[in-house]
Amino acid sequence: MKPIVLLSGVFFAVVNDLGHVVGYDGAGAGFLRINDKFSPFTVPGGVVTFPTSINNAGQIAGFVSLDGVTSRAFLATPVPEPASVGLMSFGIIGLAAWRYRKRRSISSWV
Repeated sequence: MKPIVLLSGVFFAVVNDLGHVVGYDGAGAGFLRINDKFSPFTVPGGVVTFPTSINNAGQIAGFVSLDGVTSRAFLATPVPEPASVGLMSFGIIGLAAWRYRKRRSISSWV
């Protein structure tokens, strides 16, 4: 992981080996950049979020302030979005149905 200068006003940014970037600006607004697409990054319940590192598995570590004064460390682990899981499930079901029909048609020839 290497600190980088990304934009003016960005105080801290880190990039992992995959090119994913996390950082925060002067107002304590965290961000995540993957494939040149910026997304805000916040911790639920946090007033300000300071993501300080990202590993190659996509886990983000940093600090969050819940009341604007006290800060706590956090580790955010990525979870596959439901649409991806659903799409993969349909693919597996489709392959199973295709194999069943193929096996059934071969057995009818014997």
